[in-house]
Amino acid sequence: MQRIILLLISVFFSVLTSLAQVFYSAQEYNDAIIANQEKIVELYSVIGENMVSNPPAADSARQTAIIVLNGIIDFTRRMPDFNGNGEFRDASVQIFQYYLETFHNEYKEILDIFRAGRPDEGQIARLEFIDRQLQIKEQPLDDAFVRAQMKFAFENDLELMRIKK
Repeated sequence: MQRIILLLISVFFSVLTSLAQVFYSAQEYNDAIIANQEKIVELYSVIGENMVSNPPAADSARQTAIIVLNGIIDFTRRMPDFNGNGEFRDASVQIFQYYLETFHNEYKEILDIFRAGRPDEGQIARLEFIDRQLQIKEQPLDDAFVRAQMKFAFENDLELMRIKK
C-alpha cells in the first residue's frame, strides 16, 4: 500500500511540475510523452503483481491509475503541436484514453473475479476472452502511436531508442 501511495505522490508531482513545461526540443517533447507512457506501464505492473495474491491492493492501484491517467490525458491534450505536428500528441491521447477505459472497465471486472476467490472454469474463460479483447483493441492504437512517433522523429531528426521485447 505504501508503494502505491508513493507512486501516486511521485506521479502527481511529476505531472504538476510539468504542467508549465515548454518544449524547446523534439527530444523534450518526445520524452514527456514517453515518460507518461512509462508511468502507465508501471501502474499496470503494480496491478499485475497484486492481481491474484492481493486483489484489494491491485484495485487500489487501479483506482490510482484512473486518477493519474486523467492527469496524464489532460497534460497531453494541452501539449502544443511541435513544429506543426500534432499527430504524435493525438495518438498518445487516444492510447492513453484506451488505457483509462481499461482501468474503468476490464481491469475492474478482472479484479472482481479474483476478489471472489479462485476462478472457476467459466471465469477463466471470461478472463481469457477479456485478455484477447484487450489485445485486439490495443493493437491498432499502439500501431498508430508508433507510426506517429516515428513520423515525429523523422520530421525532427530525432533518433529513437529501440526497446527489445
